[in-house]
Amino acid sequence: MLTTLALLLTPRSRADGIQSLIPSAKLVQIKAALPQVSYPTLSAIFSSSDTLWYDTDVMKPSYQETGHPGGGAQDNAHWLRLIASPLLDIANKIYDAQALHWRFPFAATAGTDNATNIYTANFLSLPSEAGKIQPIPVSSTSDDEFTSWVWRYPNGTVIGEVLFIKDGTTGLLPCEVRTRTRSDNGWSANVFRPFPEAADLDLAIKINRPQWQTNPKLVAVVQSLENNLSLTPLALTATGLPGTFDQSGFLDTIPDFGDDDLVRGLLQSTEFISAYGTVWKQNGDQKTYAASTQSSLSIVPQGYTAGMIEVSDSSCMRCHQSASEKLEDFYSEIQLYGEIWGKDGIFTFHPFDESYYQDLDLNAQDNRHMNQALINMGVTVWKGDQSGAKSTGHL
Repeated sequence: MLTTLALLLTPRSRADGIQSLIPSAKLVQIKAALPQVSYPTLSAIFSSSDTLWYDTDVMKPSYQETGHPGGGAQDNAHWLRLIASPLLDIANKIYDAQALHWRFPFAATAGTDNATNIYTANFLSLPSEAGKIQPIPVSSTSDDEFTSWVWRYPNGTVIGEVLFIKDGTTGLLPCEVRTRTRSDNGWSANVFRPFPEAADLDLAIKINRPQWQTNPKLVAVVQSLENNLSLTPLALTATGLPGTFDQSGFLDTIPDFGDDDLVRGLLQSTEFISAYGTVWKQNGDQKTYAASTQSSLSIVPQGYTAGMIEVSDSSCMRCHQSASEKLEDFYSEIQLYGEIWGKDGIFTFHPFDESYYQDLDLNAQDNRHMNQALINMGVTVWKGDQSGAKSTGHL
């Protein structure tokens, strides 16, 4: 029987650590492949037993159906399930029915929409006081048209993702770490890479392969890295959700190394450093902020386009500020069909029990339930209804 809640669970000590959502065998593989990082706070997060690790297998990208009647939550992969047929033309502007996810820029972590050999592991580090984890407070709020669950991450929360290249030999190779840190002023962003500038990679190749000039493919890589005229233009525009992302920029596509062992060694042994405000390569007014490649094994994923995007707080917020924005703000005809996924400027995390997603029915009882595993670990806490209306929260 479903029970409405309006209670506050007390944060508790996590002497035994947080039991991450990712299965233990997979988590061991992820932790073994984590890069060396120059930032002590991030190193501590990687080694802490209080860091929650998750990915899209154990925490499905999920959105809220906030219209009346009914309402609830569901994974992005089934967004089209309840769409009325007369609205499919509009829905197809927002959603890719073949790929089963939102269209650009809300399909994948920035720069990876076309990446073919990538795996992303997400992590969440909550602040603590007197040895007690400070949980994420979750509540519901209602008006005449919408009932939405809301949450704000405590100040000091660090949430991020490690981008790995899937390699048939080693399994996972780290290529980038992204973090966002919560404060009263919002989120501050950072990205850690082994080679923030083309010159860094150029030097590393020459140090690790003193005879690089005898390998024609490495010669081509070095020549590319030292050539500032190699930038190619690219323009990206939000598909179906106008105004959320529109930018022109440049990519620098580096050739195949022809030396897989060198690539693996560079990614596994190089200390990752901050790329905040760093330019990978520049030619006059033309700038790119990361490498790109079409090779199956390189220092970035195949088809990577993050070179378009500067690493800065304002740049990262362009997409993140749209988390939980109502779809009817873009198309009034789809007012029943919910929000862009995410909340409080973060897309990847949600507090819902996914086993109830199948019960979503726009004309039935709200199917939103708290994920008991997250409550038990002290990661989330239910705060009840904050609008004065009858609580829609369930445990």
